[in-house]
Amino acid sequence: MKLLRRRSPSLTSLFISCFFIAVVIQPTQAKEVTEISRLQEQNRSARTVKEWLAQIEQQNPPDQGGKQESEVVQVTSVKANPTDKGVEVILQTSIGQQLQVVNRSSGNNFIADIPNAQLRLPNGDAFTFRSTSPIAGVSEITVRNFDATTIRVSVTGEAGVPIVELFDSPDEGIIFSVASSASSAQQPQMQNPTHSGQSEGSQQTQPSLPSTQSDEPIELVVTGEQDGYTVPDTSTATRTDTPLRDIPQSIQVIPQQVIRDQGITRITDATRNVSGTTIASGYGNLIGDVRVRGFYSGFLRDGFASQPFFVDGGNIEQVEVLKGPASVLYGALEPGGIVNYVTKKPLSNPFYAVDLTAGSYDFYKSTIDLTGPLSNEKRLLYRLNVSYENSGSYRDFIDNDILFIAPVVTYQVSDSTDITLAYEYLNAKLGFDRGLQPVSAFLKVPINLNIAEPDDFQDNEEHRLNLTLNHRFNQNLRLRSGFLYLSEKYNSLVTQPGDLAADGRTLTDRSYFGGSSDVDNYALQTDLIGDFKTGSIAHQVLLGLEWRKRYQADQGIGGVYEGSFDILNPAYGLPRIANPNSFFEQTTTTTGIYLQDQVTLLPNLKLLAGGRYDFVEYSSGDGQSAPTEFYDSAFSPRIGIRPIHK
Repeated sequence: MKLLRRRSPSLTSLFISCFFIAVVIQPTQAKEVTEISRLQEQNRSARTVKEWLAQIEQQNPPDQGGKQESEVVQVTSVKANPTDKGVEVILQTSIGQQLQVVNRSSGNNFIADIPNAQLRLPNGDAFTFRSTSPIAGVSEITVRNFDATTIRVSVTGEAGVPIVELFDSPDEGIIFSVASSASSAQQPQMQNPTHSGQSEGSQQTQPSLPSTQSDEPIELVVTGEQDGYTVPDTSTATRTDTPLRDIPQSIQVIPQQVIRDQGITRITDATRNVSGTTIASGYGNLIGDVRVRGFYSGFLRDGFASQPFFVDGGNIEQVEVLKGPASVLYGALEPGGIVNYVTKKPLSNPFYAVDLTAGSYDFYKSTIDLTGPLSNEKRLLYRLNVSYENSGSYRDFIDNDILFIAPVVTYQVSDSTDITLAYEYLNAKLGFDRGLQPVSAFLKVPINLNIAEPDDFQDNEEHRLNLTLNHRFNQNLRLRSGFLYLSEKYNSLVTQPGDLAADGRTLTDRSYFGGSSDVDNYALQTDLIGDFKTGSIAHQVLLGLEWRKRYQADQGIGGVYEGSFDILNPAYGLPRIANPNSFFEQTTTTTGIYLQDQVTLLPNLKLLAGGRYDFVEYSSGDGQSAPTEFYDSAFSPRIGIRPIHK
């Protein structure tokens, strides 16, 4: 493989090049090419990126190579173009000269690692590129995120290691030129191109010209942006961006593309894509309870614990479901698993979308999604999501009126520090339908029957404020800190059907309950993440502190209805007999300290180990008798090992 660099010319060379182009070469074919030594000719003793870069620096003076950047470079697109020799794969980025490349061969595979880059779309999503049998002699080309800071390019030959050349271009990014077996047979020796404009050198640097020497079709997959169903990384399982394949626990991500393609209007319906997961409660799926492996799931919003009364999907980017115990990172939870709703973040490129959905039973929902920069230097970004729904149901007395507003602003203080402030407002007025237990009478009653009263209701108003700080001290140490305040106000009056009498049609014990509930939630999370090595073993250590406080005060009402209710001849508006009102308040304060280590024992063997210690204070009372108080603590460990099959 030859490594060639396309670089921007100096003023002198620019003048000479312009003169040469104007006189000799057509402007559309002119590309300056400067050779860097072949990777195969590098000192074979180099075994690390540092040693390899030192060799490159010796062969390329500082005035040519420039300064290497330590920050991770984002590759925003991968494209494939046919050429007269085969195909070239372009990793598009505006700073391709900063990419570091380490290559090797294994069997019939050519492998190149770029240890300071990531495949990320402009909106921040990771993606993968794959092309099967693109040219003669090559069975597959893949470009993927190997880990959190490395891109791996793999080219698999059918009979041997393919011939690959590497270029970088200020305009296009970094380019892998792969020769087919036919072209390599015709040109067994590739001469080193010079800066004199020889035709051979020019041919080697034409990324956009299709082949004219063969009528054979070239099979290429569409660029990675189209693969919206694959999400390679997640933070729910480890609180760090970790490839799914490295996590020794079952986790599934439902991305935005699936949510859009399925036309999901109730965001909890996204969890139906996950095996072992079911919607737990009824009410027309308005309540967000989900069961994972038979247990009520933990409920998270961007990693912060919350309550699943109602979740509006207006600003949800993706839904992440982690199966199995998760107390090591999130405290006291059921062992079935957790559901984390990840919200949309501001984008550096303008994006505007307006949707209108209309459906049966007077269902109307409109959404607005606006994002982009607020400053010329793109350090101040915003995003605004607004949705409004007015809908009915096939059941009587069900009318929903839901307004949701979610603005968010991100300020890039410096290259290493950013602050995000997000606010959400929800006002949901919901109908109520408890339903009936399955009985033979269902065969006789109309499908629209609602045994609740026409004036039953559920009102929910929420204000959520979230402040997040990210700071990178250096390449190996970073800080993430977040604060959450959530105010929830509920008010309801709903009917409980009771049991059906022996005649199969009479409800004799219908009751009602409800009242008001005021909830204040406070949460603070601070994580320190460090990367280091002990010999050949790599570590990513997470040290975190979480503090949560939840105060809830409930004013309860309840009672029974006079008389019986005939489900085959319903009569509404029966008198209510009220029970004494009740009052109950409770305060729960949780402090958790956790430590986690993600260990790379071998490239295909990962170890995850960690533990968390929680301290819980709880008090409750009815305002009349002495309050109930207790204090407890517990330790939650976790260890798992993950062999990776390539």
